[in-house]
Amino acid sequence: MIEIDLTPIDELENDFWFMPDLICLILGVLVCNFGATYYIGEKKNEIEELLAELNSKKISYENLQEDVQKFKDLEKIKNELEIKKDSLLQITISKTARYQTVILLEHLSLLKPDGLWYENIKIDDK
Repeated sequence: MIEIDLTPIDELENDFWFMPDLICLILGVLVCNFGATYYIGEKKNEIEELLAELNSKKISYENLQEDVQKFKDLEKIKNELEIKKDSLLQITISKTARYQTVILLEHLSLLKPDGLWYENIKIDDK
């Protein structure tokens, strides 16, 4: 049997023939590692910025919820005051309407000159 050695001459003469390939491989791995680390760092910064923005929006939302609750409370107070105002209006209007004719006649009697008599008085509700 015949054995043929197909090893290139450079490899036969130099014991460290693999060093250039190894250096290129190590440099490639280092460049990829640096690139990946940089990319991951940028993404972490973006995530931190987004989380900070999210937290500020949550705080703003909570403040708005407090304002909405205050507004609902104000709406309830307004409705209660409207009911009180309407009831007071009914009470005052009813008393005024009840005594309106008497008050009008009293004013007319005070304003007329002495010795003058009214013959006819007509009162419209309008």
